Amino acid sequence: MQRREFDEPVLYPVSCSPQAWASGSMFLMLTALLGIRPSAPSKEVHIVNPMLPEWLDLLQIRNLRIGGSRVGLDFTRKGDRTYCNVVDIEGDKLLINVAFRK
Repeated sequence: MQRREFDEPVLYPVSCSPQAWASGSMFLMLTALLGIRPSAPSKEVHIVNPMLPEWLDLLQIRNLRIGGSRVGLDFTRKGDRTYCNVVDIEGDKLLINVAFRK
């Protein structure tokens, strides 16, 4: 770009503008906190050591798509432990395993 007198600034993609990876970061954080490990090819979802922050007692997830299935999950924190309840499964059969490991 050449500089000329009275030129207006042009838009330039910079690191401070919103980017696609930033919009996915919330889903990555939720997956990590709740221990969700989906596997669409094997029609399974494993939930390992789910944990909600102390300021959040309930988190509801609806229409979580895993392959040809949609799942509804409720995560409830009581004391130091977070519990997972399967509310609904639609579509293909799906194996759901909730594990608590120390």
